[in-house]
Amino acid sequence: MTDLSSASELERSPREDIEAVWDDKKGGDPPTARDVLAALRSVEVPVNENRQNVKSDKDAEIRSCTFGALGRSNSAARVSETSRKRPRLTRLLAEFGKTVVPEGFPFASIQLNHNYASAMHCDTSNDGASCIFALGDFHGGELWALDRGVLPCHGEPRVFNGNQPHCTMPFRGERYSLIYFSTAGHDRLAPKDAQILDFLGFPLPTERLTHTYRAASFPVPHLEHPYTFGFHVTTEERCEAAKRALENWKEDWAATPCKADDDDTTFAAAAAAAAA
Repeated sequence: MTDLSSASELERSPREDIEAVWDDKKGGDPPTARDVLAALRSVEVPVNENRQNVKSDKDAEIRSCTFGALGRSNSAARVSETSRKRPRLTRLLAEFGKTVVPEGFPFASIQLNHNYASAMHCDTSNDGASCIFALGDFHGGELWALDRGVLPCHGEPRVFNGNQPHCTMPFRGERYSLIYFSTAGHDRLAPKDAQILDFLGFPLPTERLTHTYRAASFPVPHLEHPYTFGFHVTTEERCEAAKRALENWKEDWAATPCKADDDDTTFAAAAAAAAA
């Protein structure tokens, strides 16, 4: 198993490796979910100490990394170290993403998560919508978002607003999730970095996206508590409100007669019935 956190191919000869990735894909079929899962199982996703806001408890181990553009809201994005070290895996995930995200959906970044259920949180550096696709041998593990409720994502893409509070539902088994999105600062990439991401297959946005996906543009599912989105509301307050909404949703689900079995980690049946 290869460790994603160790130095690797791209550092030896960046241009050579990126062009080799490009050449490898010429004339080839698009990667499948099976191809992606096999590739992910061959690497060790590193522990990420920077994502404290997604920990469900203080001892939780967060294994995640970002491919493509990595940025912060007040600075220009850059090509992530993970993509520089693993260009072929980056290319595989980008090409796969283009087969599963909605037509015309741009993305500059890919977040890989492995075997942890994120706590209720808001992303802080997203520009526009996000699209999740989960793989592996697991049960449960749906995405829950304040603006959309439960979103089954095992083997199917789901678009959501990462700037809204969201979390992972309980699951059992081996779970990988890929989040296709655009980090803040993607519109300020250095020309060289933009060219690298283009070589690696990213369908980069051509403009800033935030104006198309504001937090306030979605209804809140439960309105039993007073709550108003706005600049005066902190992220912590938004997440607390989302936790209350999630508990309300769980109560609704428990009272639904369509419950498929006694597995309390399976919410897909109730979600499908609610959507029907």
